[in-house]
Amino acid sequence: SLPSLRRSDDPCLLVIGSILGRWPLPEYLEYSAAKAAIASLADGLRMELAPEGIGVTLATLGPLESSFWENLVAGRRAGWSRGRPMPVGRAAARIVRAVEHRRDELTPGWNAKAYLLASRWMPRILQRMVIRHVSRFGG
Repeated sequence: SLPSLRRSDDPCLLVIGSILGRWPLPEYLEYSAAKAAIASLADGLRMELAPEGIGVTLATLGPLESSFWENLVAGRRAGWSRGRPMPVGRAAARIVRAVEHRRDELTPGWNAKAYLLASRWMPRILQRMVIRHVSRFGG
């Protein structure tokens, strides 16, 4: 809670986001929209809380070795997620370091970083690749 953060010596709020919040994929639009809202919330909180000395770190995660896909309420595991996910322990260690250094945002893992770079620098190419993949393989 904010009162607890205000009382601490070096406060920082950690927000967990997703690369899909920065660039959505078909069939996961609800998840992508929710994570986009989370990223926007983190960006706004960072500006709002900075005058009080409270940091906000957004962890923009890509595929992790977790039970995420096994716990879906609806839908199925996406074909694009079957690559080499990052071990959760490695991601957690990077997140802790980012919070300790008061980084605004981090994206652990080369595949997640590559995805975000492609979405920023080559959005139309990435969009065409996704459309082609969905047309051929159905998601």
